Amino acid sequence: DPRITGRVTLADGAAQVPRLGLTLKAIGITAESDGRDRIRFEGRLRSGGELRFNGRMQWPADNARDWSAELALSGERIEAVKIPEAWALVSPNLRLRARPRRVDVEGELVIPEARIEPLQTSAAVPVSRDVILVNAPDDLAAVRAPWDLYSQVRVVLGEKVRFKGFGLTGNINGSITTTDEPEKMTTARGELSVT
Repeated sequence: DPRITGRVTLADGAAQVPRLGLTLKAIGITAESDGRDRIRFEGRLRSGGELRFNGRMQWPADNARDWSAELALSGERIEAVKIPEAWALVSPNLRLRARPRRVDVEGELVIPEARIEPLQTSAAVPVSRDVILVNAPDDLAAVRAPWDLYSQVRVVLGEKVRFKGFGLTGNINGSITTTDEPEKMTTARGELSVT
């Protein structure tokens, strides 16, 4: 029964995420296997502030399909998006657990500063009624996502979250707790105010 032990390290890496307008710097990741069907990893990267993460992944030797993984993310004032329509700093404290076909997310996401200016979409052209989807399932709602997502995340908007669009301009602050479950509408509890 082969076992793999060892350590892999990536130091001072960099990556670009063009869709979000981000350049990630000082990426460092260390992954280590003790030869007992599990890998532990930790790392950090910079995007404005520093994002830190750590976790583990394990799988039984007799059934690798029965894998599981855990990941914890934390950081302060991390630039999460930087495009003309939006710019935001986030301070996450999130925990993710995954296993085959299921992901659970819980924790808190603080957004101390953001600027949101959605593009005006009044010029959008609606889809014509005579459009036919080729090879589409009979019931698009019956298409199942590859992962079931369960989440409960508290989102806190700080004093410097600014929104401008659709005839509304102001600062949005407060907090909401969002909950997601498969085949259910996303729900949110809490209070936001616009000033």
